[in-house]
Amino acid sequence: MIERRSGRIVNVSSVAAPLSSPGESAYDASKAALAVFSEAMAVDLWDTGVKVTVVYPGVVDTELFTLPDNDPFTGDVDAITVDEAVTTILEGIDSGSHAVYVPGYFAEFALARARDVDGFLAGSAAYVRDRG
Repeated sequence: MIERRSGRIVNVSSVAAPLSSPGESAYDASKAALAVFSEAMAVDLWDTGVKVTVVYPGVVDTELFTLPDNDPFTGDVDAITVDEAVTTILEGIDSGSHAVYVPGYFAEFALARARDVDGFLAGSAAYVRDRG
């Protein structure tokens, strides 16, 4: 890709990276590492013609949630279809965006979190406490 001065690297992270899903600290950390790795790659490849996109999907309705030994999904987030996810991801890649949130409204959540991390964490803790 560097020799051709053209290409796109797409890494799939998760909204768990910027939004810290309760009870999923190891998963959140691994997805955050991939997101930061993607950002560093974007900087390193900036003038090469190779672009890096990181995708932050939410809950996508796949067979993962129906596997016999998997924990059931209990979040208050509606799952989107695979077709919805693919369409949104391809549109984000076509737009040249570095970050693609699926569905798009998660971008606003991530932005709100960045503006007030303490408030976001307190709200997340209250949510977990109230659900328990």
